[in-house]
Amino acid sequence: MVTHRKVHHCSGWTSFVKRFCFGLFLIALSLFSVGLFSPGPIQRASYMGAQYCGSCHQEEYIAWSSSPHARAHEVLPPGKKNDPQCLSCHATGHFQKNEPLLPGVQCEACHGPGQFYAALHIKKDQELSRLLFMQRPVGEKGCRHCHSVDSKIWSAPENMKKIDHWSKSRVKGENSAGIKKPSF
Repeated sequence: MVTHRKVHHCSGWTSFVKRFCFGLFLIALSLFSVGLFSPGPIQRASYMGAQYCGSCHQEEYIAWSSSPHARAHEVLPPGKKNDPQCLSCHATGHFQKNEPLLPGVQCEACHGPGQFYAALHIKKDQELSRLLFMQRPVGEKGCRHCHSVDSKIWSAPENMKKIDHWSKSRVKGENSAGIKKPSF
Protein backbone atom coordinates (compact mmCIF):
# COMPACT_ATOMS: atom_id res chain seq x y z
CA MET A 1 0.00 0.00 0.00
CA VAL A 2 1.36 3.34 -1.03
CA THR A 3 0.56 6.42 1.02
CA HIS A 4 0.70 9.84 -0.46
CA ARG A 5 1.65 12.86 1.54
CA LYS A 6 0.94 16.36 0.49
CA VAL A 7 4.10 18.26 -0.01
CA HIS A 8 3.87 22.02 0.09
CA HIS A 9 6.24 23.65 -2.27
CA CYS A 10 6.99 27.31 -1.94
CA SER A 11 7.54 28.95 -5.20
CA GLY A 12 10.88 30.62 -5.59
CA TRP A 13 9.21 34.02 -5.28
CA THR A 14 7.39 33.18 -2.01
CA SER A 15 10.56 31.77 -0.49
CA PHE A 16 12.47 34.91 -1.47
CA VAL A 17 9.81 37.20 0.09
CA LYS A 18 9.81 35.21 3.36
CA ARG A 19 13.61 35.34 3.61
CA PHE A 20 13.67 39.03 2.71
CA CYS A 21 11.07 39.89 5.37
CA PHE A 22 12.92 37.84 7.97
CA GLY A 23 16.16 39.64 7.04
CA LEU A 24 14.45 43.03 7.44
CA PHE A 25 13.13 41.92 10.83
CA LEU A 26 16.64 40.95 11.96
CA ILE A 27 18.06 44.28 10.78
CA ALA A 28 15.31 46.22 12.60
CA LEU A 29 15.89 44.18 15.76
CA SER A 30 19.63 44.82 15.55
CA LEU A 31 19.14 48.57 15.14
CA PHE A 32 16.76 48.64 18.12
CA SER A 33 19.27 46.69 20.22
CA VAL A 34 22.07 49.10 19.31
CA GLY A 35 19.76 51.93 20.35
CA LEU A 36 19.36 50.43 23.80
CA PHE A 37 23.08 50.26 24.44
CA SER A 38 24.26 53.52 22.91
CA PRO A 39 23.42 56.90 24.40
CA GLY A 40 20.45 58.25 22.52
CA PRO A 41 16.73 58.92 22.78
CA ILE A 42 15.76 55.30 23.46
CA GLN A 43 18.14 54.93 26.38
CA ARG A 44 17.60 58.45 27.77
CA ALA A 45 13.85 57.89 27.93
CA SER A 46 14.43 54.64 29.81
CA TYR A 47 15.38 56.27 33.12
CA MET A 48 12.55 56.45 35.65
CA GLY A 49 14.21 58.31 38.54
CA ALA A 50 14.73 57.51 42.22
CA GLN A 51 11.28 58.71 43.26
CA TYR A 52 9.70 56.15 40.94
CA CYS A 53 11.90 53.41 42.41
CA GLY A 54 11.05 54.65 45.91
CA SER A 55 7.35 54.13 45.34
CA CYS A 56 7.99 50.39 45.84
CA HIS A 57 11.42 50.35 47.49
CA GLN A 58 10.59 52.79 50.28
CA GLU A 59 13.25 51.74 52.79
CA GLU A 60 15.96 51.76 50.13
CA TYR A 61 14.80 55.19 48.95
CA ILE A 62 14.98 56.58 52.48
CA ALA A 63 18.49 55.18 52.94
CA TRP A 64 19.58 56.56 49.55
CA SER A 65 18.06 60.01 50.12
CA SER A 66 20.26 60.53 53.18
CA SER A 67 23.41 59.27 51.42
CA PRO A 68 26.21 61.22 49.71
CA HIS A 69 25.00 59.85 46.35
CA ALA A 70 21.69 61.70 46.65
CA ARG A 71 23.59 64.98 47.08
CA ALA A 72 26.28 64.34 44.47
CA HIS A 73 25.00 67.05 42.12
CA GLU A 74 24.56 69.59 44.93
CA VAL A 75 28.26 69.47 45.88
CA LEU A 76 29.41 70.61 42.45
CA PRO A 77 30.53 74.26 42.24
CA PRO A 78 28.03 76.45 40.30
CA GLY A 79 30.30 76.59 37.24
CA LYS A 80 30.44 72.79 37.03
CA LYS A 81 26.75 71.89 37.46
CA ASN A 82 26.29 71.63 33.68
CA ASP A 83 29.73 70.31 32.76
CA PRO A 84 29.19 66.96 30.94
CA GLN A 85 32.43 65.59 32.33
CA CYS A 86 31.25 66.25 35.91
CA LEU A 87 27.69 65.12 35.21
CA SER A 88 28.86 61.71 34.04
CA CYS A 89 29.42 60.92 37.74
CA HIS A 90 27.31 63.51 39.59
CA ALA A 91 24.04 62.88 37.70
CA THR A 92 22.22 59.80 36.41
CA GLY A 93 21.46 59.03 32.77
CA HIS A 94 23.05 62.21 31.47
CA PHE A 95 24.46 61.96 27.94
CA GLN A 96 24.43 65.38 26.26
CA LYS A 97 24.35 69.07 27.10
CA ASN A 98 21.01 70.83 27.55
CA GLU A 99 19.00 67.74 28.35
CA PRO A 100 17.06 67.16 31.55
CA LEU A 101 19.03 65.34 34.16
CA LEU A 102 18.38 63.22 37.18
CA PRO A 103 20.56 64.93 39.80
CA GLY A 104 22.75 62.79 42.00
CA VAL A 105 23.78 59.18 41.76
CA GLN A 106 20.30 57.67 41.63
CA CYS A 107 19.22 54.02 41.68
CA GLU A 108 19.60 53.54 37.94
CA ALA A 109 23.24 54.69 37.95
CA CYS A 110 24.06 51.30 39.47
CA HIS A 111 21.02 49.19 38.52
CA GLY A 112 20.55 50.37 34.92
CA PRO A 113 17.62 52.18 33.26
CA GLY A 114 14.41 50.94 34.87
CA GLN A 115 11.78 51.30 32.17
CA PHE A 116 12.16 47.74 30.95
CA TYR A 117 12.36 45.94 34.29
CA ALA A 118 10.26 48.18 36.56
CA ALA A 119 6.95 46.38 36.05
CA LEU A 120 6.05 44.27 39.08
CA HIS A 121 5.64 41.00 37.17
CA ILE A 122 9.14 41.46 35.73
CA LYS A 123 10.81 42.44 39.01
CA LYS A 124 9.48 39.27 40.64
CA ASP A 125 11.32 37.17 38.04
CA GLN A 126 15.07 37.65 38.59
CA GLU A 127 16.05 36.05 35.30
CA LEU A 128 13.57 38.11 33.28
CA SER A 129 14.57 41.35 35.01
CA ARG A 130 18.23 40.58 34.27
CA LEU A 131 17.40 39.94 30.63
CA LEU A 132 15.61 43.30 30.55
CA PHE A 133 18.75 45.15 31.71
CA MET A 134 18.40 45.05 35.51
CA GLN A 135 21.96 45.21 36.74
CA ARG A 136 23.30 43.89 40.00
CA PRO A 137 26.05 46.25 41.17
CA VAL A 138 29.45 44.63 41.22
CA GLY A 139 30.80 46.30 44.33
CA GLU A 140 34.08 48.18 44.21
CA LYS A 141 34.63 47.47 40.51
CA GLY A 142 31.41 49.31 39.61
CA CYS A 143 32.25 52.18 41.96
CA ARG A 144 35.65 52.74 40.36
CA HIS A 145 33.99 54.22 37.27
CA CYS A 146 33.63 57.45 39.25
CA HIS A 147 35.77 56.81 42.32
CA SER A 148 38.87 56.27 40.23
CA VAL A 149 42.39 55.92 41.49
CA ASP A 150 42.81 59.64 40.70
CA SER A 151 40.01 60.70 43.06
CA LYS A 152 40.66 61.49 46.70
CA ILE A 153 41.60 58.53 48.82
CA TRP A 154 38.57 56.28 48.64
CA SER A 155 38.20 53.07 50.58
CA ALA A 156 35.52 50.78 49.17
CA PRO A 157 34.63 48.89 52.40
CA GLU A 158 34.45 52.10 54.44
CA ASN A 159 32.46 54.06 51.87
CA MET A 160 30.08 51.23 51.00
CA LYS A 161 28.72 51.64 54.53
CA LYS A 162 27.73 55.22 53.70
CA ILE A 163 25.50 54.14 50.84
CA ASP A 164 24.22 50.91 52.39
CA HIS A 165 20.62 50.28 51.39
CA TRP A 166 20.75 46.49 51.19
CA SER A 167 21.97 45.04 54.50
CA LYS A 168 19.86 43.36 57.18
CA SER A 169 20.80 45.99 59.76
CA ARG A 170 19.29 48.61 57.43
CA VAL A 171 16.00 46.76 57.54
CA LYS A 172 16.10 46.98 61.34
CA GLY A 173 16.21 50.77 61.18
CA GLU A 174 19.85 51.68 60.78
CA ASN A 175 22.44 51.21 58.07
CA SER A 176 25.72 49.36 58.56
CA ALA A 177 27.42 52.63 59.59
CA GLY A 178 24.99 52.83 62.53
CA ILE A 179 23.10 55.83 61.14
CA LYS A 180 19.42 55.74 62.09
CA LYS A 181 16.83 55.96 59.31
CA PRO A 182 14.53 58.96 59.47
CA SER A 183 10.97 58.15 60.50
CA PHE A 184 7.85 59.67 59.01
